[in-house]
Amino acid sequence: MFKQTKKIYYILFSGHYEFKANEVFKDYKLIRHLSDGTFGRVFEVEKNGRTYALKMIRAVPRYVDSAKTEVAIIEDI
Repeated sequence: MFKQTKKIYYILFSGHYEFKANEVFKDYKLIRHLSDGTFGRVFEVEKNGRTYALKMIRAVPRYVDSAKTEVAIIEDI
């Protein structure tokens, strides 16, 4: 599942996402795996020549709730 909130995207998976170099999500090309966390993985991605971090969230209800809280905080910054 892929969702967008303003300029923040989050992706839900039941388990940790298996990285495939050069795979594309909504115009973001996966470059490399950066980190694993409790409720997801973070990847370096590219779009239009710019580099971003993309967090892919596991589809576990409490992790999804935590991610939504995180998105709300980031949007207020």
